[in-house]
Amino acid sequence: MKEKSLFNSIALIFAFSFLLCSCQKTIKPGVLPDTEKVESAVSTGFNEKSEGPSPLAAPPQPLRFDSFESARDFIISAELSSYSEKEQEAYEKMNRVFRKDGFFYRASYREEGIPPREITLFPEAKYEDVGIGSWFVVDDVWYQFVVYHIREGEDCVTVENRLMNTSQGEYEIPVNVNQALNTILFRYREASGEVFFFGFLDDQHYFWIKGKASEDRIGEIIRNITFEKCLLESIKTQAN
Repeated sequence: MKEKSLFNSIALIFAFSFLLCSCQKTIKPGVLPDTEKVESAVSTGFNEKSEGPSPLAAPPQPLRFDSFESARDFIISAELSSYSEKEQEAYEKMNRVFRKDGFFYRASYREEGIPPREITLFPEAKYEDVGIGSWFVVDDVWYQFVVYHIREGEDCVTVENRLMNTSQGEYEIPVNVNQALNTILFRYREASGEVFFFGFLDDQHYFWIKGKASEDRIGEIIRNITFEKCLLESIKTQAN
């Protein structure tokens, strides 16, 4: 019995020593574990093994500029290193769309003293195409104009079905597009107190116009807007 008891004691001491050595190798004194790696590993495991919710990173956001010239500079020679990898990919894809066209449509209001504001470049998103937009304030009312590029694999019919599957009415309005007067068929609808107008500038570009005004008033605003092709090549020539 004494020999068995002695054997058990020796085995217990050996097991305790082994456990102590293992812990010392795993967690060093004075060193905190890398919580970033721990959280990443836990999140990955959770996402792979269950259908529970996981944190969603915000998609790349639209970019605002103080002028169309600044937006054009960004399209041609943007420095994207300060953005995240996901943003870099989205903004580079956006810029490629504009560079492939060689231009973008610049909206201007015919009435003097009403400059475009908050020039914005829109990267492609789940429900939104690459685009460029601006705001105009007319009689203390804000109106937003955004010209979008039809994404690859779609056409005018596909875009119209996707964005305007329901509408409240139609307008035919003459619009000055690149120094030519074109009559464009608009469809419109009201949502959240704003009226949205939708139409095509050509077979590759469409645009939204929205504002807190009546359909007739927005029709008047559209008649005073000029869409001009702003060539990217011109700034390259100036740089050379």
